[in-house]
Amino acid sequence: MKLILKQKVDDFYVEEILPKEYFKKSESEIRLYSAEKICLSHKEMEKILSDKSNNKTVHFSGIKDKDAHTFQYFTTYAKIPDFEWIENEKCLRINFIQNTDKPIHIGSHKENFFKIKTNHFKQNKGLLYYGTPNYFDTQRFGNEYYSDFINALLTKDYESALRFYLTRKSKNKETNRMRNEIREKWKNIEKLNTKTRDKIFEQNLHKKEIYKLIISKDFYNAIKQLNKRDLNTIYKQYQSALFNERLNEFVAKYKYKKFENKFFNVERIPQTEIKINANKELKELGIDARDLVRKSVFYPKRFKLTKIDNEHANIEFKLDKGNYATLLVKHLFIFNY
Repeated sequence: MKLILKQKVDDFYVEEILPKEYFKKSESEIRLYSAEKICLSHKEMEKILSDKSNNKTVHFSGIKDKDAHTFQYFTTYAKIPDFEWIENEKCLRINFIQNTDKPIHIGSHKENFFKIKTNHFKQNKGLLYYGTPNYFDTQRFGNEYYSDFINALLTKDYESALRFYLTRKSKNKETNRMRNEIREKWKNIEKLNTKTRDKIFEQNLHKKEIYKLIISKDFYNAIKQLNKRDLNTIYKQYQSALFNERLNEFVAKYKYKKFENKFFNVERIPQTEIKINANKELKELGIDARDLVRKSVFYPKRFKLTKIDNEHANIEFKLDKGNYATLLVKHLFIFNY
């Protein structure tokens, strides 16, 4: 038996749930919008909205999966007309709701609602009793883990950190080709192919400055020129990997010895908080280093399973923000098979 998960984009629907105070009418200039997207990454959505809002700032509460049908909210001072954008299988619908007193910021929503087409699970009471170990799932980490990058920063090996950042893996073949060339010619970066240099460095002012700093061996200030949002995302991924390691050690104390699967085959583990301390020394580089505090277990709310046929079912439930629905479904699969 195989796990049925995300076979089609509409098999996985997630909707952000905002507190009620955001929906109180207001005379303020803060405008609340909804964003419904299909097969679209957060960066792609932001690019479209940037064009529509004349580059004014748009504030989201969280980032939703690319390979899913998602519904969420944002606030901005820009007046964006309602629109629908479609390109191949990708779709984005934007609708103005009303003016609001409360601007959205990261973490403004409290819960997410999920509707997922998956296996017909005959047993789900165990899930509600045991809960699910609260790991960060694979989509948290992107193309690769960034421990080497952060460890290089912490040891002040800024050259290695910068080289890692500029040559990291990409899903785009052409980008990978250019990054491989940078890796090969790092010590003589001025000998880069003109096309590569223009594409990577010349088309962006701050990266043009990075190129000059690399040639002059000023790697510390080159690091400070990197995109702060990217650095913050990388640092969160690094902390998340440390959290998974710490949680795995905690879960192992309650694991049935005959099972090898580290995630799920456990006795009922205690609910506690696990803290990953921030590396404060990274703040001088512009990284928003904060402590990561996360519960060891999560439980679904209002769980409902509706049978479609002998193999398929829809499951609906709510989770607190930051909990991974994909982990819950994998946990259900382990309980049943």
